[in-house]
Amino acid sequence: MLAESHLGIAQLFSVVLSGLPQLLAALDVPALFPLKRRIGLRRTLAGLRRDELEPFLGHRFGTADAGRVPSAVLDELFERTQATPALIDSVVRKALAAKQGPIDPEEIRATLDVNGL
Repeated sequence: MLAESHLGIAQLFSVVLSGLPQLLAALDVPALFPLKRRIGLRRTLAGLRRDELEPFLGHRFGTADAGRVPSAVLDELFERTQATPALIDSVVRKALAAKQGPIDPEEIRATLDVNGL
């Protein structure tokens, strides 16, 4: 019944589905076809693009602290965190807190390793 709708009249309520990529696969089950075809608006959030990484770091940590992260490790940071902003934030925050001054690329790698990334 929740999947049925009459597009000519005002809707009484909306349902928001939020989940991991597996949710999209779950909606592909033939039994859920009536629901899937009535989902009117779809948005998918993805990780950062590579060209957004440095501006993201500048925004989160300020220009001075973002500059402490070596550019030699940015590609690896991007790949190993799968461009997930929360993971990038966590790794860089820990590395910045561990040391004053410029951060060695190996310190970022060690922080990634400790976090299982």
